[in-house]
Amino acid sequence: MNRRDCLRIAAAGWVGTLGAKAVFARPPSAEGRVMTPLGPISPGQLGRTLPHEHVRVDFVGADTVSRDRYDADEAYAVAIPCLRKTKSVGCQALAECTPAYLGQDPQLLSRLATATGLHILTNTGYYGAAKDRCVPRHACEESADQLASRWVKQWTNGIEGTGIRPGFVKTGVDVGRFRRSTENTDDETVPVCVERVAALKQRGCLSRLLVSHDAGWYRSGEPGGGACRGFETVYTVFVPSLRKAGWSEDQVCQLLDANPAAAFTVRGQTRV
Repeated sequence: MNRRDCLRIAAAGWVGTLGAKAVFARPPSAEGRVMTPLGPISPGQLGRTLPHEHVRVDFVGADTVSRDRYDADEAYAVAIPCLRKTKSVGCQALAECTPAYLGQDPQLLSRLATATGLHILTNTGYYGAAKDRCVPRHACEESADQLASRWVKQWTNGIEGTGIRPGFVKTGVDVGRFRRSTENTDDETVPVCVERVAALKQRGCLSRLLVSHDAGWYRSGEPGGGACRGFETVYTVFVPSLRKAGWSEDQVCQLLDANPAAAFTVRGQTRV
C-alpha cells in the first residue's frame, strides 16, 4: 500500500513546548499563540486544520539532500492548485510535517501560505523512520540537550536564517507497537476510520484525537515532482461519514478545529 494514500487516525495528547525556555520581547499570552511562517496567530484564527500533511519531500538521505535537487518554482506550481482545492472544501490550516534533511523548505511554505490564504505550519525536529536514512550524523552523536538547543535556536531565530519559526516539533520513527494508523487506498476504507474514531470517542478520547491524511507531495528526483495526492478526503468523505454515523456538529468541530488548535498552541513568551 502507498503511504501517500494514508488517512491517519491518531490519538494525540501533546502540546508544543518550545517557548517555555526561551526569552522573547512580548509577554506571555494567556491564550497562547500558534506559529506560522507568516508570524504568530491566535488559536482561534487557526480554523479547520489538517495536522499532518506534506507539500514536498526528498527521501534521498541526510548526506545527499539539497535544495539543488529540485526547482522551487516547479514545486510551487504543483502544490498551489492542490492547496487551493483543499481550501475550497473547508480546510483553513495545514501542518506541513517535512522536517530538515527530508526536504524542508520554509520559504516555499511562506509563498504558498501567502498565495492561498491557508495557515501553513512548519516544524523543527528530525525524521527517524526509513531506517534513519534522513537523520543527520550529529543527531547520533549529540546529547539530548544539544539537540534541544539546536531546535530552540530555530524557534528563537528562525529556520536556516529565514526568520521563519517552527510551529511544532516533528519526530518520526519506523512502524512499531506505538503506531496506530489506517492505510487508505480508496474511499471504501473510510468506514474503518470512522469505526476507530468512534471507538476512541466512546472511551472518552475525543479531545485527544487528530485526523489527517499524511498525503501530498512534490517529490524531489521525480519528473514533475511525481504523482501528488490531494488533501480533500477528510472533508469530502470522512466528515460526511461521521455525520451519517450520528456525530453532532459540536463533535466534528472538536475533532477538526478545537483539537488541532490545542495541539499547536504554544503557551509561553512569543515575539512578532
